[in-house]
Formats: sequence, structure tokens, C-alpha cells
Amino acid sequence: MKTIKTRCLRVALTAWLVCCLGLGLAGAVWAYTVAAVGDSLTEYGYARYMDAICSGNTTYDWNVIEDGLPGFKAQDVYRYSANHGWKNQGADIVLLMVGTNDMVHGTDRDRDSYVANVINWVQRIVDYYTFDNADERPRVIVSAIPPSTNGAITELAQYYNSELENALQGYGVDIFMTSNWIDFYDSSSGNAKSSMYSDYLHPTQDGYYAMAENFFDAIRALFQPEYFTTDPTLHRMPDYMGL
Repeated sequence: MKTIKTRCLRVALTAWLVCCLGLGLAGAVWAYTVAAVGDSLTEYGYARYMDAICSGNTTYDWNVIEDGLPGFKAQDVYRYSANHGWKNQGADIVLLMVGTNDMVHGTDRDRDSYVANVINWVQRIVDYYTFDNADERPRVIVSAIPPSTNGAITELAQYYNSELENALQGYGVDIFMTSNWIDFYDSSSGNAKSSMYSDYLHPTQDGYYAMAENFFDAIRALFQPEYFTTDPTLHRMPDYMGL
């Protein structure tokens, strides 16, 4: 992982090259690695568009790792990522959106205890990426999960999202984003916008592209925190560090 110290060293080296060798700053390129962690909404969904969107809107080089696990619930994502050493992939930025599959299997459970348990696993995922290197940790963006065209799933997801942000205070999360809920929710029906979905749970490719754009907006706020004042779907967390 590129640490803050490493970036400072690169700035100093670039300045030295410009001074001594006459190289233009236009030739200096920053590179960032993004780990998109989640389920099928990640692996078969928005993550495939992240590299093109990031590269097309910045002068940085981007390496996007698609760490999506189709069908996995939050506890499964945690166990798989820890067992396979995902935090050693060198991510500068972690995008996390999990919980959708938990909601599918939780509509007949006691709401409060069930959601609390799911959130505990999300906390453990974040902790896995941030605990051992708190001073030079990757920047973490957590997204609210999108709604479903199934009313019971959407109702549970709405409650889960409302509890998740507060539960992640103090865990090293930089940004909590709600656009992947807001942009897909139809307030008139109380469910997801069916025109953006290919089935009861999965968005269309246009929907996934919209998700990727939402994640890019959050990434942009890591570099330019003034975006928090213009985009109410981006919530600056107490542990925000930026880049």
C-alpha cells in the first residue's frame, strides 16, 4: 500500500527531478489502487465501470480490484477476505457495500437483533482493513445498500442503512454515502425503481453505471472535501482523513 510517507517522498523526488533535470510536472503521474469489496452488486455490477470512470475524470492512474463475492452475506465477506489476505492487496481506497444478501434472508427474523448482527460483521470487515495500520490506513468509503423491488426486503434494507452509519463511527470510515439508496428508491411505491432493475434485486447495466458514478463522487471527495458541502448524499465521517 502506498502510505502517506511514500507519497511525501514521491512529491520530494518529483520536485528534485524538476529542479535538476528540467522534467515538467505534467510527466508526474500518481497511481491509486481501489479495492471494491462486496457481493454480486460489486463483482458483476458497478466495479467493472470504476476504472474507466476514474481514469476518464482524473489525471491519476487507477488499478481497480474487483473483490465481489456473489451470494455472500456480510459474515461470509469478512471471513473470505480475512482468510485470503485481501488487506495485503495494497489498496489505497476501499469501497464497501455489503448487506443486500443479508436482507434477502432476514425478512422473517427479529429486525433489531438481526440487523445488529449484520452490522457487527460490517464493522469487522472495516476493522480488518484499518486496525493494524490506523495511522496510514486505506481510505474507506461505505455505501448504503440499494432498495429492492420486493417491499419486505426494501423495508429491512432501509432500517439497516439507517443504523449502519452511526454504528461505523470510530471504525476508520472516511465517507458514508447514501446515493445508492436515494437514486434507486421510488418514494411513491416504497420500493426500488423497477426501470433500473433487471430483477427484484439486481440493477440493469445502466443502474450499475450510475452506482459507479456515485462511488466516484465519493472518491472525489477524498481529494476535494469541498464536495461535502454540495452533495448531501456524501457524509463526512469523524475519522475522515482524505488524500
